[in-house]
Amino acid sequence: MEKKLPALLFYQKYSLKMADVLVATAETEKNNLLKLGYNKNIKIVPNGVITDNTNTKKSWKRTQTILYVGLLRPNKGANILLEAVGLLKNQLKGYKIFIAGPDTEGYLKTLKELSIKLNIENIVYFLGGVFGKEKWELYKQADIFILPTLNENFGIVIAEALLSGTPVITCKGAPWQGIVEHRCGWWVNRTVKDIANAINESLSLSEQELEAMGKRGRNYVIKRFSSNIVAENMKQLYQQIVEKSYSTANVKLTNNNKLGGGKLSYISLQSSSIKERRAA
Repeated sequence: MEKKLPALLFYQKYSLKMADVLVATAETEKNNLLKLGYNKNIKIVPNGVITDNTNTKKSWKRTQTILYVGLLRPNKGANILLEAVGLLKNQLKGYKIFIAGPDTEGYLKTLKELSIKLNIENIVYFLGGVFGKEKWELYKQADIFILPTLNENFGIVIAEALLSGTPVITCKGAPWQGIVEHRCGWWVNRTVKDIANAINESLSLSEQELEAMGKRGRNYVIKRFSSNIVAENMKQLYQQIVEKSYSTANVKLTNNNKLGGGKLSYISLQSSSIKERRAA
């Protein structure tokens, strides 16, 4: 693999330079590509979410449940959530904090020890990996979904929670500033204090306010991130590239045997038509 690495880097660099367009899924990803300096023609097309046959919750009556779904590793921030809960343990009496996600790096032990240290182990439940119907039911059950992530190029669990009608608290390392614009959650700095403040604000909301936030969040995801809308955006981008290529490309061919018995020939691609020209 080490012998292949220079070649891979060379070809990838060449591909980035020669591409008509680079597609980024978020502004942060676009900025990272710009820093490479290989290609400035970058378009943002977010990842899509399958919204067909997904239902929102039927009730926003408080269940006193806070939900985290994600891998159990430091960059996803379950530890920050626990520390925030530790600051609010008096306000969160009777609540259940569900931490759902596979332990791929042995981080679960650290999180359990932290919950004991913070004296919140009686309200924190580690569920392991959840999938399919069970995951969607958890989204709908929760009053608030929280992902204190360090960085994301999208964050599918955020989209899924919003699609379920559950307001979201997440951090500015995730490209979800639209949460603030559409008034369906909190997009905050990645600190224990900011997460705790957002949780505290959510506790002060009425069930009617939670419902309004939840419905706005679902509508936001459907209109912005539905897979059919994203696919159409990609289709339009490809069409623009093809149309631009046909209107500007000038491809020279020098195969005399096939195109002209000893005469220089080339093909000019102009406005979707191909014209053969010969020069003596």
